[in-house]
Amino acid sequence: MVKEGYKETILGTLPKDWRVDLVDECCEILDKHREPLNQKERDEIPGDIPYYGANGIVDYVGEYIFDEKLILLAEDGGHFEEYTDRPIAYIIEGKSWVNNHAHVLKPKDKYHLEWIYYTLVHKNILPYVYGSTRMKLNQKSLKTIPIQIPPLPEQKKIASILSSVDKSIEKTDEVIEETKELKKGLMQELLTKGIGHSEFKDSQFGKIPKSWKIEPLNKIAEVTGGNTPRRSTEEYWGGDIPWLTPSQLTGEIINEIDKTDEYITEKGFKNSSVKLLPVGTVMLTSRATIGETVINKVPMTTNQGFANIICKDDKLFNYFVLYLLRYLTPKLEALAGGSTFLEISRTSVRSLNIPVPPLEEQKKIASILSSVDAKIKKEEEYKEKLERLKKGLMQKLLTGEIRVNTEMEV
Repeated sequence: MVKEGYKETILGTLPKDWRVDLVDECCEILDKHREPLNQKERDEIPGDIPYYGANGIVDYVGEYIFDEKLILLAEDGGHFEEYTDRPIAYIIEGKSWVNNHAHVLKPKDKYHLEWIYYTLVHKNILPYVYGSTRMKLNQKSLKTIPIQIPPLPEQKKIASILSSVDKSIEKTDEVIEETKELKKGLMQELLTKGIGHSEFKDSQFGKIPKSWKIEPLNKIAEVTGGNTPRRSTEEYWGGDIPWLTPSQLTGEIINEIDKTDEYITEKGFKNSSVKLLPVGTVMLTSRATIGETVINKVPMTTNQGFANIICKDDKLFNYFVLYLLRYLTPKLEALAGGSTFLEISRTSVRSLNIPVPPLEEQKKIASILSSVDAKIKKEEEYKEKLERLKKGLMQKLLTGEIRVNTEMEV
């Protein structure tokens, strides 16, 4: 039963005073003005005007086709199957050049541009696209896509609410990027110049503080590897001993870990050369992906894709090593070899020379970098919160489940 004030439509339950129009009724489609340019053609007209494709800016050129606010909706190469999490449309403004991989939409009078955009950006248009390897939304199908249309004041108000959340997400993104850039500069400064030094000496790492030493890792830490219990023996797997592989670390950068994707049994542990690593071990990926580092918060084992560094407490602070090895990733990659995949041997890791400040300075450096990481994490969590808020608002506002007060100025 439809609740009072609502009606059933091809787009589901909507308020009675909303209607459903097709894209062709809402928008002028300006595709005939598009023009694709190959790399050579773009190079011949250099400039700073965005050249757009299906999912955003592809390049910059010195001439333009459009000079107004428009909506671009992917024609092919769009994120059609990932529409819930990735945009299939975006807004452009000012001078622009658009290629033939994005439809160009200009909302007609009495249709609010941002409203049309928000109805399309995460819309399921799979019933309207064709092709299996590269899906395509042709213009004929585009014209028939239905869109829910509230009265114009409500379009404006809802778009304004969603736009304000988008602006907050954008500002948070900027803070995250700025903080990451700050961290890069701090790593360069702190891991080569230290804190408060006035006297320096030449080294293989350039000029470093005079009080710092250059030591091979095996002199100040134990470097050990990992192993894999026999896969064919079921009783070796599904226990409660954490077993880490490099694939778990690819992507998001994390400093600490207490859970793994796979676990081994006591029997699997005893019948292999797997080593149980003490809490605080720096685990360095040494195969395929080189240079990812993480510190275990619980006793843990790893496979062969790691060189695991157990620091001598009176010589080396593990979080300093964590950041230093990330900074030295290009050097580690240069030491790696292999034809099928890159690998750096444990012998190479053991003999790796590193700059070693006094222990207290190591702790101070790690503390500064950890505080910047905490700032980045806090902002990323806030961004995730905003994105969840926006998703919830879109579900309720774009369907009229929650109505807005249009008497207030937009």
